Amino acid sequence: MVLCDDGNECTANFCNIAQGCVTVSKTGLCDDDNECTVESVCSEGTCGGGIPFTCDDGNGCTDDSCDPDDGCIFTNNEAACSDDDACTTGDACSAGSCQSGGPTDCDDSKVCTDDSCNVQSGCVHTSVADETGCGADKHCLAGECVDDCTGTQTFNYTGGVQTFAVPDCVASVTINVWGGEGGVSDGRIGGEGGHSQGVLAVNGGETLYIYVGEKGHAAPNGVGGWNGGGLGNTNEFNRGAGGGGGTDVQKVGGAWNNGASLNSRVIVAGGGGGGWGYTCCNPGVGGHGGGTTGGTAPSGGGADAGGQNGSGCCGGAGFGVGGSNHTYGGGGGGWWGGGSANGCCAGAGAGGSGYVGGVSNGSTSTGGNTGNGKVTIVW
Repeated sequence: MVLCDDGNECTANFCNIAQGCVTVSKTGLCDDDNECTVESVCSEGTCGGGIPFTCDDGNGCTDDSCDPDDGCIFTNNEAACSDDDACTTGDACSAGSCQSGGPTDCDDSKVCTDDSCNVQSGCVHTSVADETGCGADKHCLAGECVDDCTGTQTFNYTGGVQTFAVPDCVASVTINVWGGEGGVSDGRIGGEGGHSQGVLAVNGGETLYIYVGEKGHAAPNGVGGWNGGGLGNTNEFNRGAGGGGGTDVQKVGGAWNNGASLNSRVIVAGGGGGGWGYTCCNPGVGGHGGGTTGGTAPSGGGADAGGQNGSGCCGGAGFGVGGSNHTYGGGGGGWWGGGSANGCCAGAGAGGSGYVGGVSNGSTSTGGNTGNGKVTIVW
């Protein structure tokens, strides 16, 4: 008997009496003996057309390939990888798995943050408590090291305008101002400078302009103190001393007697009136500066009486400047200057008035300061 089998799964074999062995092609799935294909089919007696098989073990630390005889091959690699820990860096494959690298550096070089790491989200920078010290005259604010928001600055007499730059972190300052003392004449002292204080709302970076009054000059060279002190006398035959300069803080800089500057004053301490020592004619000490009207001299010059020029026979004062007289005591500078005596009534000068209309919680008082004026700003 003849066996009709060609060993091909893609053919059907049978025997015909007349023809002998007959081979007919088949269809359907078959095995092409290739480990790297699937779903091969018979076509015209041949097995082929299989779909390439994807070798993927889901492991990034292996290189995946396929060998027709052996099938999938997974070869270990040393590629970069992630161990799913945000707190490590430089992770790399080894022996078929991801190995953690070194710790993540979360240092942001800021002294005002606490640096840590979260496994899922990575570096965390938490601000330390505000006002924590972070260096000389510095503290932490919202995670940043800034200049201290507290401090004190004192301004003494210089004969010119001075400035104060408001620190960025400051919203208000407490201001104290003292007016200059009136000048001395033959032992008759000038009136003391007044005092004013209050709280001023400010903006960081703003500039304030500081005008510190000078003590009035003594007779016989009775020049008024800088910043509004009235003139006494300037010759040896008369004995009127110069009025003390007022002290103030302004929003607008400029010459001390500039109108815009004077109108921008937020706080003023009045200067004392100049003394008058000529014994023949009403010798006396000057009136104290400060308060809302300034101080009346015990003899001679009168106060500006609430912003008016000198009262009675007293020499006229003005806005920001004391009354002047080439013979008798000069008036003190201030919001309004103190009056000076004139020819009909010899005497000492009156003190200039204070002002606190530009500040909150303000107060102004007469006297209390000798010598030049000064300013302190506290924040």
